[in-house]
Amino acid sequence: MDREVLESLVQKTEEFMASEGHWRIYYLGFACAGWIQEAKSFAGTIGKSKIQGERWHDVGMNLLDLAQVDQDFVD
Repeated sequence: MDREVLESLVQKTEEFMASEGHWRIYYLGFACAGWIQEAKSFAGTIGKSKIQGERWHDVGMNLLDLAQVDQDFVD
């Protein structure tokens, strides 16, 4: 998966927010085959870049692939 998928997700955040309150958003991305380096670099900026909307701000992003999820189940 690539960076554009993640950017699209962040751009759509406001559409999914509750009408009240202020929210801290932590994104979780899952791609069966993994993520390209550009996407991983973008994920590293989330939480540091202070992306925010009217009722939310970002606090981080974690990207997982199938091998990582399988290993988590083993652990």
